[in-house]
Amino acid sequence: SAIISNPNTLAAFQMMHYELGPIMKAFAASTKVLRAGALVNPMYWIKQLIRDPIHASLVADSGIITPFHALGDYIKVLRNDSPEGRILASRGVIGPVDSTVDIHEFLKTAGSERRDPSKLNKLINKVMKMHEASDAATRVSIYKKQYKEAKKRGMSEDQAINFAVHKARESINFAARGNSPTLNAIRHMIPFVSAQITSLDSVY
Repeated sequence: SAIISNPNTLAAFQMMHYELGPIMKAFAASTKVLRAGALVNPMYWIKQLIRDPIHASLVADSGIITPFHALGDYIKVLRNDSPEGRILASRGVIGPVDSTVDIHEFLKTAGSERRDPSKLNKLINKVMKMHEASDAATRVSIYKKQYKEAKKRGMSEDQAINFAVHKARESINFAARGNSPTLNAIRHMIPFVSAQITSLDSVY
């Protein structure tokens, strides 16, 4: 046990990865295939645009967010016409987030999508952008509501942006993964279990 006074230190421990053995790596590979199959399904995107606003309205203390809010922001993010989306992306709140990718794997692939991609890779990239937009839509809606709320409270521009970013991130924070080796193994074996655990943590 340890007493940690700095919340950034705690966050670093919550985001840490454990090394996987060869058997777990095989499980992780099959899990990624299943996840990818779900993420490219348009029905999954529609489900997100309905489920995420309800979750946010109930547990995120963000005001009422409806699927109509999320749909409007989904279209804006997809068209790259959302300044709020760009702020959240620059802060790492939205974008391609995968809790099963460790830093070594990330560094191997970082920037590879810009090196003369094939037509198939371009198509996959477009489809994944549509998924990322559906994942981002509700957070953008939360950001906009909380930014207005912060300005009403008399916060400065920087304070209002930081407050709204914080509220959008904490609506369901996928970066907080805990430091349990057992949960880490389960996360690599069962698709979307990390999202379920994080959702329950937000409810708690």
